[in-house]
Amino acid sequence: MAEYSNQASVEAVREGDTVTIVCKGALDLHNCQDFREMLMAESAAAEEVIVDFLAVDYIDTAVLADLARAANKMIARGKRLKVKVSEPSHPLRTLQITGFSAVMDVLPSPKE
Repeated sequence: MAEYSNQASVEAVREGDTVTIVCKGALDLHNCQDFREMLMAESAAAEEVIVDFLAVDYIDTAVLADLARAANKMIARGKRLKVKVSEPSHPLRTLQITGFSAVMDVLPSPKE
């Protein structure tokens, strides 16, 4: 069984019209409030939003719901949410199983 950290960190990095939300650790219902607030605000206003899950070990359904809401906000503005995720990883598998690539760009990257 995989070991997941209880710790999570979230940081927004702005570069021109692009906002990257860099996440680390395990994101779940108990610690994703900062992620949710940041993602909802940026998906409503930023030209390009990238969620960087490259250092994320685990996501749960609360995080999936946040991603779905943000993706729909972006689509309504004629844009697409982008999610960078390590390959292989639990978050990538979760995004693949749920079919989220239909509403957002899931961008796998080999683990370093």
